[in-house]
Amino acid sequence: MNRIKLPTHKHPLYPTPWVRSCSGCYRQNDCTKDGYRCYECEIFFHKKCAETSLEINHPSHPEHPLHLSIPEYYSESKNCKLCGQTLINMFYHCPLCKFVVDTACIKNPPPDVIEHPKAHKHSLVHLIHHYPGTCDFCEEKYCRRYLYKCSQCQLKFHFECSNLPLEITHPFHRKHPLKFLTREEHYFLDGKCRICGDELGRRFYNCSICKFSVDVACVKNPPPLTILFAKAHDHQISLIPRIISFNCDACGLDGDRSPYSCQQCDFMIHQSCIDLPEIINVNRHEHRLSRRLQLSPGTWICGFCHKKVDWSCGAYSCSICPDYAIHSRCALRDDVWDKLELKGIPEEPQEIKPYKVVNGNLIRHFSHEEHYLQLNEENIICGGSIRCEACVLPIYSQAFYSCVQCDFILHKTCANLPRKKRHMYHAKPLTLVVGDMTYFDCSACSNRSSGFRYSTTNFNIDVKCSALSESIFHESHGCTLYYIYGNGKHCIACGNWSYSTFNCDDCDLSLLMPGRVITYYGKTRFEVIQTHPGFLPRDVLNEDMYATIYVYKGNEHNKNDPVTLLRKALSELLVYYYPLSGKLVRGESGRKPQLVCQGEGVPFAVATASLDLISLDYLEKLDDEVALRLVPEIEIDYDTDFCYHPLALQVTKFACGGFTIGTALTHVVCDGFGVAQIIHALTELAAGKSELSVVPVWQRERLIGKIDNESAKVPGGHIASLLATSPYMPTTDLVTEIINIQAVNIKRLKDTLMRECEFPEECFTTYEVLSSCIWKARSRALKLNPDGITVLAVAVGIRHVLDPPLPQGYYGNAYIDVYVELTVRELEESSISDIAKRVKKAKKTAYDKGYIEEELSNGERLMRDDAKFEGVSDGVFFLTDWRNIGWFGSMDFGWNEPVNLRPLTQRESAMHIGMILRPSKLDPSMEGGVKVVMTLPRDAMVGFKLNMDAMNKL
Repeated sequence: MNRIKLPTHKHPLYPTPWVRSCSGCYRQNDCTKDGYRCYECEIFFHKKCAETSLEINHPSHPEHPLHLSIPEYYSESKNCKLCGQTLINMFYHCPLCKFVVDTACIKNPPPDVIEHPKAHKHSLVHLIHHYPGTCDFCEEKYCRRYLYKCSQCQLKFHFECSNLPLEITHPFHRKHPLKFLTREEHYFLDGKCRICGDELGRRFYNCSICKFSVDVACVKNPPPLTILFAKAHDHQISLIPRIISFNCDACGLDGDRSPYSCQQCDFMIHQSCIDLPEIINVNRHEHRLSRRLQLSPGTWICGFCHKKVDWSCGAYSCSICPDYAIHSRCALRDDVWDKLELKGIPEEPQEIKPYKVVNGNLIRHFSHEEHYLQLNEENIICGGSIRCEACVLPIYSQAFYSCVQCDFILHKTCANLPRKKRHMYHAKPLTLVVGDMTYFDCSACSNRSSGFRYSTTNFNIDVKCSALSESIFHESHGCTLYYIYGNGKHCIACGNWSYSTFNCDDCDLSLLMPGRVITYYGKTRFEVIQTHPGFLPRDVLNEDMYATIYVYKGNEHNKNDPVTLLRKALSELLVYYYPLSGKLVRGESGRKPQLVCQGEGVPFAVATASLDLISLDYLEKLDDEVALRLVPEIEIDYDTDFCYHPLALQVTKFACGGFTIGTALTHVVCDGFGVAQIIHALTELAAGKSELSVVPVWQRERLIGKIDNESAKVPGGHIASLLATSPYMPTTDLVTEIINIQAVNIKRLKDTLMRECEFPEECFTTYEVLSSCIWKARSRALKLNPDGITVLAVAVGIRHVLDPPLPQGYYGNAYIDVYVELTVRELEESSISDIAKRVKKAKKTAYDKGYIEEELSNGERLMRDDAKFEGVSDGVFFLTDWRNIGWFGSMDFGWNEPVNLRPLTQRESAMHIGMILRPSKLDPSMEGGVKVVMTLPRDAMVGFKLNMDAMNKL
């Protein structure tokens, strides 16, 4: 049996040899050998849970039968009547009585009290309807179910952990008992679990004689000692629970511990490679690929990473194309494989041609079936006055098809576009959708188009981008460049940072995904369009400061003093950015802020700290009040009409050799993009460059609105009396938390939203998806009154929207705010996809010329009327996206790139502002993900994290 479709899950399920954690019953012990997995959702089920009955009778509810329910959205989740836990994946319910019970409680309900737990000396009481907590035994955070508490010690335990003795005999180490220890109690070999290789926490089991350590998870759920699974190997394979260097026969990569082995065949395999799919499709090749235990002898190059493939190890190859192979791990990447195992599934029928030949030069094209199209050969000069319906590009002297009865025209090349294709931009197959005169945003280049597009659920690329191949040749570099997603780099052409780039395998060079692809005579070339996100002032008299900390690790090979380099670089910087050496004052007329340049310079502070940066986790979760000590204080001269320096710097050196650069720069002078441009320039000069790569441009006159006699409009002022309020406010007991969201969870959330849209016309950006989730989670956490109005404010850059666009080097404010207004009840009842659509629609209003002109004029009115934001309601929420504006370019001036960036918000406005940032570079698992910085009342933060955790698992 290769795959099955069961009513307990929406995707096909595939057999797997063992299950550690089941998403059906949530049990985390008693590892079983039989089960199923969903490749798309990356979850597992016990065989019994996946094949559970759709209707049962149970003594917990004898009145009526219980029906199995599989909620598709978080809003459909329920709480179990027996254990009180929130149920997300599956549960039984009575539709008549609204009785809900966990599938785990059906099979084995947890006791209310554990009288004699093995892991603790006192009895433990089951916590029902509790907020997620931390198990003090295994240290797992945000435990949602079956958590028990000792009323005397206040310690909490998983149900499974409570039954673990403090000394055990483990099946993988029978020579000596293992004792439950902490890091402080014993020295261990390499800090990793002997079985799974994960980093050990503070608590684990250890044999001090053999230096054998396993984490609690591998004690609760050890993998089976032996496995008989045909997909892995013909014979039974056995676990070798020891440190051992080996080369995996399935994927060809090295391993350092606990493989499964067949001594009869001298075969070794990673635990994670046991159930690799056998036949798959990838988006880098047009045919199916089959997994081979080994390739034929010879030289093989991977079709994805273009590195050598060891022919003696497992890989995927094509039976049609004899020279094509791809590493197992490369083939199964999330951005390459469509998550379908194809063994036993018939091949799809041959490709349907886009047109039928009528006779001679006449065809009937599927996009224009009502009339015939006639071929016009090359060298018919059209002058570019007519455009192709597919690519929306002018037709000059290329061959084209024209309708014999109307104005419909296609390039000959576009008329031959396949109806379906696989493309590097998406793991799923794409279908050609003909133009219907509606605009869409291309998911690759973000340009708007009304032409043909290749589409799958919530994903569209125009035919110009679809013509771009995986490998390109660019005039800036002599080698072939290959497309890669996930390895964020700076583009050599425009300096922008992106996770979608073309890279040279031999040189350390990256080129940003092109903004425009043009097809001429079957050849593909591209132009790089430089677009930079930014902002326009929302309230120039609300004089916020950008407080930002850049964190650098020490470099023992660099003997230079960063303070000396930065101080010299700052003096050179002010030659280019001379307005920053002045002071900001209010004008006599109109109260408009003015820079008075008297050559006073920029305050530059130096501080030292006796701590190591690692002890502060490189500021990842440092309290804001402490972090503010790393940012210079701004001295304000109230006697001279609110006069102060627009920029100040502070370098703080730590005992480990690392240091931080703290900046304070007023929002009146520049936006987040401008801040990043200035700091990039500073580090360029500190690195020894004699000239800046981007020369600053002033041109503030471009954004001066028309002055009229209308009253200023303060955002939210027209609904001030209707704005929602929270029972937690007012309060000074605020906490700031960082919520990490991995790339795989963002993708899963996007996929969920795609499935919610029955007829998706355009995809959602990461910001649109996350802002919808965060806004909804914040509203729930604050318990805003249902009939009140809550507002999401979105900052949209207009540098590229103005006509002509603002020049490169402009570092002033260049954004406008757009707003999404809903009652709290409407927000709660709306699906995430519906909210994301509203966010997308609001963003598009920022591209309207009339809207921009009105916002510019209102900015002048706000200054004229000396307006301020005062008494902002609990329901108003500004969510800013710092992923692309925080890092303008390379900031390496001898200590590598900063490992972390920490923006700070003024305390009085922090609760109304959220930030989406790139994650710290110190956590490889967060590559491609984001971190969300939120400030809320302490009691509300618990609910916010719970809601975000649930949405993170959709």
